[in-house]
Amino acid sequence: MENTMYEYQIVFVPVARLVMETYLVSMNTVAAGGLLLYDYLLTLDEEIKYVWKRKKTGISILFILNRYTSLVNSLLVFLEHIAWEDKSFYVSV
Repeated sequence: MENTMYEYQIVFVPVARLVMETYLVSMNTVAAGGLLLYDYLLTLDEEIKYVWKRKKTGISILFILNRYTSLVNSLLVFLEHIAWEDKSFYVSV
């Protein structure tokens, strides 16, 4: 009987670790996305005033690309986690 218990541990421990790591990655993704959104909302009025209402220069275009590339990336990562958690999303029979 002890041998059978050991076999269950061999299977269960890696699965439990994978579930825990997936959960932590999901929570970190949500937290990082929340902070990023908070930062965007805090500085949006200044961005409109100093970037969008002025003449476009190379620096302002670089700023816009840098700012919104990270926002799009965060959104795609968040959507990937939502799709990954919903297994029916991948099943097409």
